Amino acid sequence: MAGATASGDTVYSDPIEVDIERSGKPRKIQSEWQSVTLGDQEDLPLLIWGVFPDESNIDVTRSTQTSYTSDRPAVAEVSSKGSVSGVGAGKARITVKYGDRSIIVPVVITQNPVRE
Repeated sequence: MAGATASGDTVYSDPIEVDIERSGKPRKIQSEWQSVTLGDQEDLPLLIWGVFPDESNIDVTRSTQTSYTSDRPAVAEVSSKGSVSGVGAGKARITVKYGDRSIIVPVVITQNPVRE
């Protein structure tokens, strides 16, 4: 980004990102998918909705108030932005938390066939 000082000199700065969060707490959170099935070495971003008291559905997938954990990271990893990655064959549960609300998204990772 560029701007000018009072003397007319041009100054540059890095852009900043501003995160704007809706006020209030959702009644519940829900996943776009009831469960996820992936092959190992495959990725899928979750889509998480907050359902607020006025019945509005807001995408909270990348909210700073949303966190993700996998109960079996050797099977399925999950990023801080909600992207699930298959690591090895098996079953895992991704816990999604937004404030005091939480849900579990079951994940099944299948072994991709070996290609020769």
